Amino acid sequence: MIDKKKVNRNFSKGAKTYDEYALIQRHMADKLGIFIEDSEEVFNILEIGCGTGIFSEKILNKFPNSNIDFLDISHDMIKNVKDKIGSKENLNFIVEDIEKYQPQKKYDLIFSNATFQWIQNKKGLFDHLDSFLKPGGLILFSTFGKDTYFELRESLKSIDPDLEYSQNFISLEDLKKVLDDKYKILAAEEERIKENYHCVMDFLKMIKGIGANSALSNSKPFTRDKFNRLEDEYRKNYCSGDSIEVTNHLIYMILGKNY
Repeated sequence: MIDKKKVNRNFSKGAKTYDEYALIQRHMADKLGIFIEDSEEVFNILEIGCGTGIFSEKILNKFPNSNIDFLDISHDMIKNVKDKIGSKENLNFIVEDIEKYQPQKKYDLIFSNATFQWIQNKKGLFDHLDSFLKPGGLILFSTFGKDTYFELRESLKSIDPDLEYSQNFISLEDLKKVLDDKYKILAAEEERIKENYHCVMDFLKMIKGIGANSALSNSKPFTRDKFNRLEDEYRKNYCSGDSIEVTNHLIYMILGKNY
């Protein structure tokens, strides 16, 4: 189970260091941006989980005349994106959990980069988005797939059954199943990118730097002995030379509303 209060707290702590560590998220934003064509038209646009504005800047550049709502669960993240792109009449900054968001308007376009892995109930999410997406509207998003950080998750499980990484990573096949008949899948791609870190501590430092450490849950204290065992277990199975390997399973989708 994902604790939203903990997610909010840790993302707020990570707001200042997010851009420094979010290399994969930046790659995802760049790739997602390839699917978007420039337009001078005026649309109602929502970005879910805008973070520090990595993808927000791309949206603004592509749709300079549109009315854009930037939404994030963290007040500090919203402050960062507002400072980065500035205040304009056509921009709105919203601190809210997307699962509780009840807009008084409908959107032509909904974007989200590297956020939906924090939503436990994927079917509920897409049913909710359907309620404020215009007929013929589009959802373009990237998220992390089921093989993400499998090395860490398997290593944690090996040393202590009570340790887990609780982010709700999902396969592309299962993601397609929750869409029902509300959406037409216009595009679906996935890729796997391996990163190398000097040690597990460096990897966990990156996770903390982007505010994602709320996914690490444990009912018992994480002792030095347990950490050493984690390092040994990880290196035993997922080592490349002097480095440890980390898998990022990335999913990109474009959905069109069916009615």
